[in-house]
Amino acid sequence: MIPEIYQEIEAVTDRETAKRIAELFQGCQVYFPIWDRTEKQRKRDMAIYRDRMAGIGIQELAKKYGLTERRIRAILNDAAPKQRRLPI
Repeated sequence: MIPEIYQEIEAVTDRETAKRIAELFQGCQVYFPIWDRTEKQRKRDMAIYRDRMAGIGIQELAKKYGLTERRIRAILNDAAPKQRRLPI
C-alpha cells in the first residue's frame, strides 16, 4: 500500500505521475501557495511592470498599489527578465 499523499496524487493524475512526483520530492516538505493569491499577485506584478514601462514613477506606483517603494523595486527587478519573454 502506498502512503496516503501518493494515493491522493494518483487519484487526480495516474500511478506513473504519482511515482514521478514521489521520486522528485521524496524526503522534502513541499509548500504550495494558494493558487488564487499567487495568480492575483502575478497579475498585479505584471500591471506594475507595464505601468513602470509607461513612465509611472516608483513613488506613484507604491501609492497606487499600496506597497512600499522597496517592494515595487523588488517586483520590477524580478519581473523584468520574465516580461521580455511574454507579450505586454
